[in-house]
Amino acid sequence: MRAASPLSVTIERFGVWNVFLGFLGMLLCLCCGAWFALSRDGSSLWENALVAFAASGSLLGLLTSVRRAPVVLRWDSQCWHICHGVGADRECGPWRVLVLLDLGGFMLLRLEADDSAIPLKPLWLPLQRQGLRAHWHDLRCALHMRSGAPAPVDPPQLADLI
Repeated sequence: MRAASPLSVTIERFGVWNVFLGFLGMLLCLCCGAWFALSRDGSSLWENALVAFAASGSLLGLLTSVRRAPVVLRWDSQCWHICHGVGADRECGPWRVLVLLDLGGFMLLRLEADDSAIPLKPLWLPLQRQGLRAHWHDLRCALHMRSGAPAPVDPPQLADLI
């Protein structure tokens, strides 16, 4: 199995991710509204304040996740590197990339620092085909290719092992 060729893509579009976050926010508001409507008589002021505080914090977290800076994801045929920030000018790497969700036109990645000496927290990166159409197939191949995987054994060599 040969390694995927080097690749660099700039991820700027997060439309599918933003629709999902909007759906979660709407669901959160509906659940809180139903809780307030059904527990008007039996709940204390502290319970109402706690639910309102938790809902506000959750909505604020969702809103901050909607605006994302562009990210450059680069595969050098050995390891993954990312560049993020304004203009994608800060490079970090190497990173281990895990594909947590692959729906064909949308993927959710978890990036973990490969160097244990650098204590970086994991990053979550949503990818969508729209905006990456020219590189989508190559990107998916590189993401699903296991780097450092052993070469497949030929059938004659397999017979010698048995």
